[in-house]
Amino acid sequence: MTLKSYDPSNGDLVGEVSTTAAQDIPEIVQAAHAAQRDWAARPVTDRVALLNKAYQALAGKIDAMAQLLSREMGKDIRRSTGEVQGVALGAPHVTSEVAEAIQPKRAGGQIVEYVPLGVTAVISPWNYPLAMAVNERSKLTRFQRLNLTHPLWRKGPRRAALL
Repeated sequence: MTLKSYDPSNGDLVGEVSTTAAQDIPEIVQAAHAAQRDWAARPVTDRVALLNKAYQALAGKIDAMAQLLSREMGKDIRRSTGEVQGVALGAPHVTSEVAEAIQPKRAGGQIVEYVPLGVTAVISPWNYPLAMAVNERSKLTRFQRLNLTHPLWRKGPRRAALL
């Protein structure tokens, strides 16, 4: 079965992706748990570097991503470009801020540590899909968990993504 995306301004098909059968989800989540253990074992500095590398790749595709967001969401190119730029170009600030925030801290004689928790799923709203996937609530998530995503703009087989 496939999920089709249509341009709301003219009804043209933008693209399509295969849907995941319910019986396949446990295997996908199990693979994500295995990948998350590897992710959690990496030093924070490595996680920062990998996330920044992914954001740099996105920065090289701002125009193409903005065009796609406009076609899928029906919003004007100015807003789509702003969304993609905000995510791609704001990344170094976000990653350094989170890296600092998750360092162990002393509080009232106790040590507070952030421990990676596991796998989450990101179901992004249609109107700001990229921005909402990396909003305030997901900052710590990107560093501590592995998120499962499968947006239309990523062609190819289903896989876990660290974004």
